[in-house]
Amino acid sequence: MGFGDYRFREIEAAIVHSHLVLLTYSLLLIMKGRLEKRAAAEHQEEEEKKRTYSLGEVCRIVRDTCLVSVCRWIQESLAAGLSLTKILGMIRPHIRTYK
Repeated sequence: MGFGDYRFREIEAAIVHSHLVLLTYSLLLIMKGRLEKRAAAEHQEEEEKKRTYSLGEVCRIVRDTCLVSVCRWIQESLAAGLSLTKILGMIRPHIRTYK
C-alpha cells in the first residue's frame, strides 16, 4: 500500500492514502477484466488458452496509453500554434524556462 516506514502527520492523510490505493487497485482490476475480455473476443475462433494479464502488465499498458495520449496532445497543441513554453506551463504552471 505504500506506507512503508512513512509516518503521517494526521490520521486523515493515512485514510485518504488507503482510499486512493484501494480505488487504484479496483480500477486496475476493472481494466484487467476488460483487457482479458477483449483478448478472448479477438481469439474467440482459436482454441487458444485464455489470455490473462498481471497487474504489472495492466499498469504498463495504462502508462503507455497515457504517454501516447499526452504526446498526441502536445503534437496537436504545437500544430495549433502554441509554443512549447506555453504547453509546459499548461502542464505544470510553475515550470519556467530561462533564456
